[in-house]
Amino acid sequence: MVEYHEIPTTLIQAVLSIEDHRFYRHWGIDIFRTTKVIAHYITTRSKGQGGSTITQQLARNLFLTQRKTIIRKLKEMLTAVKIERIYSKNEILTMYLNNIYIGPGVYGIKAASDYYFSKPLDQLDLSQYAFLAGVIQSPGLYSPNRHPKRAYARRNLVLYFMEENGYITHSERTTAEQAPIPAISRNTQPE
Repeated sequence: MVEYHEIPTTLIQAVLSIEDHRFYRHWGIDIFRTTKVIAHYITTRSKGQGGSTITQQLARNLFLTQRKTIIRKLKEMLTAVKIERIYSKNEILTMYLNNIYIGPGVYGIKAASDYYFSKPLDQLDLSQYAFLAGVIQSPGLYSPNRHPKRAYARRNLVLYFMEENGYITHSERTTAEQAPIPAISRNTQPE
């Protein structure tokens, strides 16, 4: 577990850039994002876009199932609003980063730092923070050992959004994009 003050600012910026860039401006539900997802579904009949805020993801991970149903989504939204009434944004972000599944048997960003890089969280660089933020969405899909091209592309997408959100410069982005992604050779890597 990490406390909020132990989470590097660059990691927070990476996570917010890819997961919920309006996190500090909404009350648990991002109406703009939700409307966009509904419009996409109506026009394409496809569930291709995710619309959950960080608070909604926390609600789902702590209290609900992963099944994709309308009822679960409504419960997720209501629970997110309740969470936002009780906890500060920094507390919500801390709970989220301490409880997310981020690899085989790996929960929380501190454990992920050790698992993927064998380093403490505060010793990672921009590229590594961007990788961790990117792998949150789907650790299996972005596994650096099984899907290195996907992991590389996802990390670079995080860097792109970090630049778009003004957290890093174009020069920092291009330098970080050249860094290799981690190769896991630990006993905990699934076969």
